[in-house]
Amino acid sequence: MKKDLSKVIKQYVYFHLSHRDDILVDVTKTPKRYNVHIEVSVKPTDGIFARINKGVDRNDLMKGLKDFLNLDWDVCMLIVELKDLT
Repeated sequence: MKKDLSKVIKQYVYFHLSHRDDILVDVTKTPKRYNVHIEVSVKPTDGIFARINKGVDRNDLMKGLKDFLNLDWDVCMLIVELKDLT
């Protein structure tokens, strides 16, 4: 991995999930992989079904990253975390 694609990956994730206004994306680069950390904001009043429905389709996002940037699962790690707004 010669070139740092962190900013491009971050922009792509925001574009791919442009219908979502409850996410924050952070991309860090290690020597062998990119770590894409997606925080999904949930309200304290959200029930279990709302939390399940706020998930991110990891397979669809990785398919897009593979098609657009040629990144595989071994080069790009997706981490999705639900974060309470308190």
